[in-house]
Amino acid sequence: MSKNTTPEATYAATFGNAIDHLSQAGNREQQSVLRDLGWTMLEVWTGAEGGSFTRLSNAWLGQQKWRVQIAPARELWRPEWVAYLADAAKRRGHDELLGTSVSTGEFRDRAVWRIPTNADDMSRFFESQFPLFCLLFPADRSFAIHCIADELAAYAGPAEFVRDALPPGAIGRHARAAAIAAVDPRLTEDDYADVLAPYAPFMIDG
Repeated sequence: MSKNTTPEATYAATFGNAIDHLSQAGNREQQSVLRDLGWTMLEVWTGAEGGSFTRLSNAWLGQQKWRVQIAPARELWRPEWVAYLADAAKRRGHDELLGTSVSTGEFRDRAVWRIPTNADDMSRFFESQFPLFCLLFPADRSFAIHCIADELAAYAGPAEFVRDALPPGAIGRHARAAAIAAVDPRLTEDDYADVLAPYAPFMIDG
């Protein structure tokens, strides 16, 4: 990205091209209801420099007895990687998912998209949301994928689903460390403590 290119411009340039063949999830009011449904699974936290960001809600994870696995967000731009997620969702009866930006501020009210449960459209959705945070989930909220731009993705849901939704070798503590190293080899979990520490009780470690 050039120094003169804003995140907003990058978003506009990629968003319109990648998923313009998909349908928005109803009219403005219907999308607002579905967007709010997604946000019930999230909480907003404030970074050290004062910015506000989203992550999956600790309360929601506990109430649902969900487990969490951290993965490299950029891998979700690859259909080969997302194929495991698509297959796991389809086996549970989800032929369509919902996707939206869950960045704060001016990006709070972005469109909600209907995403067919196939690896190509799902990976296009994830890539199209860069550099924003985004959320992919079914209408029944039986699982959720929360992405921090192109850095980390949190797969959350029942443990069996999370394991099914990821490629072999992408589960456990070592996979979490590898996801962080994929962002920058110099980084550790401590560098993402604001995001990862609240997930600690729910992490899949083995």
